[in-house]
Amino acid sequence: MAGPNPTGLCMCGCGERTQIPTRNTTAYGYVKGQPLLWRPGHNMRGRPTKGYPTISVNGTQKQIHRLRAEAVLGHSLPSKAVIHHPDHDSWNPHARLVICQNQGYHLLLHQRERVVRAGGNPNTDKICSRCHIVIPLVAFGSDRSAYDGRSPICKSCVRVRNTLRREALI
Repeated sequence: MAGPNPTGLCMCGCGERTQIPTRNTTAYGYVKGQPLLWRPGHNMRGRPTKGYPTISVNGTQKQIHRLRAEAVLGHSLPSKAVIHHPDHDSWNPHARLVICQNQGYHLLLHQRERVVRAGGNPNTDKICSRCHIVIPLVAFGSDRSAYDGRSPICKSCVRVRNTLRREALI
């Protein structure tokens, strides 16, 4: 939450005046009539992009893990490539890295990791998004169809949900 700013100047040090809210907004800590701490976007000045360590290369900020991946490949990464950190430590300069062709594949890796952490086999099991239990893939999908890979809810949770919906309509 934002604290008091008696001077009304941006806290980043730029010396510009900040806005004064016309109403209270508790979600952001805004108090009507009290100056904000920063001008829009200035609270992120000096911070690394997306929380990853960066260095300056030819006057532009580059994420270190992307530079490491490009050095191993011998060429620049495609624009949609995403770097996955299997050890979940983005600040370790010697961490293992996996180059994903796009965000979809990166999310798939995270989904498989969650199944393994929960004690399942990512090739045969899935976590139900409603009951949060590791269940075999055959337990997903509608009662009338085989598993198609798209249903996030297991069959038993679908039955419970449908029963509750029918009761609400009566």
